[in-house]
Amino acid sequence: MTKSILSLLVLVFITGITSCRKSENDPLLSLKTRNSRITGYWKLAEMELTYTYSYTYDTTTYEHNEYGSYDINDGVYTIETEDSTYTWDYTYEMEITKEGAITIFRKVDDLTQEFKDDWWWIDGTKKKTGIVMWGGIYRIDRLSNKELVLVGDFYNQSIDPQNNYQSDGTYNYKFSFEKDKDE
Repeated sequence: MTKSILSLLVLVFITGITSCRKSENDPLLSLKTRNSRITGYWKLAEMELTYTYSYTYDTTTYEHNEYGSYDINDGVYTIETEDSTYTWDYTYEMEITKEGAITIFRKVDDLTQEFKDDWWWIDGTKKKTGIVMWGGIYRIDRLSNKELVLVGDFYNQSIDPQNNYQSDGTYNYKFSFEKDKDE
């Protein structure tokens, strides 16, 4: 009887812990709040990008696909198109503050840039499964003390009836960040 009660308590405890997770890839248990986990200095570790677009000009439609990847181990950003490959030296870091500010530091080859923006939770102060920043909405696929994975899907369309032109594009991003260890 005692083993049954103990087993039931363990089951209830585990179920309660897993139901508190916001994303299926979040840690099973965290002693920090999502606000505490998301704030800090982050370095881009990996990025995946798929970009597909088509455009129609004078009733002829053209299709184009690109795939991009970034791995912090070699610090090189690579874009592969249907007929070419392009590479850049690349670093991307950001600071997210609890006050709702974000500062992005980016270096592409010899060009260094700094951007300042605001961020906020897209779905209120309880769920916290999505974030708005960089002018886009991102789903948080994983948020731990040391790792942040953001996923975004964007669509754009441009129509110019006077010149018989229309374009449609779909972007799919996955950003994986690591918490800066010097923080």
